[in-house]
Amino acid sequence: MRFNFLILLWLTSSLTAAPAPDNKATEEALRQAADALAKVKGDSRARVGLWCEVTILRYKLGDRRGSQAALREALTSVDKNEAAEEWRMIGSALGRLGEAEATLDLADAIPDKTDDSPDNPRQIVLQEAASQTAGARQFEAARKIADTIPDESARTQTRQAVSRLEAVSKLRKADSEEAIRPIWDSLTASQKVSMLVGRPLALVGIDDTAPPEDGIAIALLNAKDKAEAKRVSLKALALLSDVEANRRAALAVAVVRMLCRLDEVAEARKVLPLIPPADPKIPEKGVTNETRAMYARAYIAAAEVRAGRDEAATALLKDCKRKGDEALLLQFIALAQARAGRKDASKAGFAKALEYHEADPAGLCLSPQLACAQALSGDIDGAIRTAAKLKCNSITWGEIISRQTAAGDFNGARQTANDHLDRGSNPSRPSVLRTIAARQAKAGQGEEVRAWAGKLENNLERANAFLGLAEGLWREPAQPGGK
Repeated sequence: MRFNFLILLWLTSSLTAAPAPDNKATEEALRQAADALAKVKGDSRARVGLWCEVTILRYKLGDRRGSQAALREALTSVDKNEAAEEWRMIGSALGRLGEAEATLDLADAIPDKTDDSPDNPRQIVLQEAASQTAGARQFEAARKIADTIPDESARTQTRQAVSRLEAVSKLRKADSEEAIRPIWDSLTASQKVSMLVGRPLALVGIDDTAPPEDGIAIALLNAKDKAEAKRVSLKALALLSDVEANRRAALAVAVVRMLCRLDEVAEARKVLPLIPPADPKIPEKGVTNETRAMYARAYIAAAEVRAGRDEAATALLKDCKRKGDEALLLQFIALAQARAGRKDASKAGFAKALEYHEADPAGLCLSPQLACAQALSGDIDGAIRTAAKLKCNSITWGEIISRQTAAGDFNGARQTANDHLDRGSNPSRPSVLRTIAARQAKAGQGEEVRAWAGKLENNLERANAFLGLAEGLWREPAQPGGK
């Protein structure tokens, strides 16, 4: 299958003709990344993903021909046995660039069925591209992509998600009603609650925070309009009684999370009865109400700690039926204590959480969660010991290393990667090196990155490291009228 039309599409692109002079170092790092990537053999998924990232960065630099060349490399690297997943990568990259026409042309060339996926790859590409385009705040382009989704239900859900993101992006203090009025009447009660306080979590998180785009209330809180955020959250609480019974418990957890972020603990506790115990006569699939209730209590516990009421937080442990569930609450309590500056209490809490988890590993507290929460608390050494003791996977190590780099310990982060992610064989290691390189370069240590990246012998690791260097060095052009 050929995709030359995607290359031709950008011949009339309105991109600027040349990169800004202060991005020359970015250009050089990107060239070194591309040189290394061109030497990588096999692993088509990694190559497609990296070429997509090179496409995006060259696009940002205003390098039209370089962006076209990188896109061509991504398209020609697609393996027919991995095609469905790799088309998703390309579609998402085009979505991030807001290139609706290119996305639609890509989708037109993708079949409805492939041997490597039971799903409709064309539809998945369109859904994910629409989401990425909306994330880039290209909302008209996102709707244009969403309108072509073949399945009516998926098309409607995607359009509503785009409208929700647009409403949140337009939000200003005290005008939340105005932001959502155009679509409010068309939403179900569950969709209204989701728009106000965010979507129900997958309940495998380590924290009670929410991403900035996840609901109007969190956007208001981030804008420091706590009073309006509270009003919106209480409106969501009032709507819960109208939500379909099979969705109410999940959305109740989202309401609890938001009320707790606002430190409205008394209101949050009122929601707990809306998460009923399981009916033993009806087997539950997926996330159970018992699990939802436990996470709701964990959010309340963290809020009690923020208010300085540690005893009220630990009192919630009596509602746990097993040690492994207590470990989950202790994890949330310990993280909140660390953020409140009570480091000794936090370390003691994490130690007890680890003890309870080891005594009951089948409980709700998961090994990766515990180690990652410990890293998020700032106790990197403790997190490393926990992850090693519990034999955590490479994803967990990647999260710990990410926190290490966020704290500015770049050499320590590379040492952790060397100690726990095997050179040349661990699939997470190259992307971890990219993260370290990007953050170290952004911290003004580009030459240090160039030195260690240049010594890497594995071409995939080398490509990732130099791409990270380029991303860390890249400087966004000044906005018109800016200083």
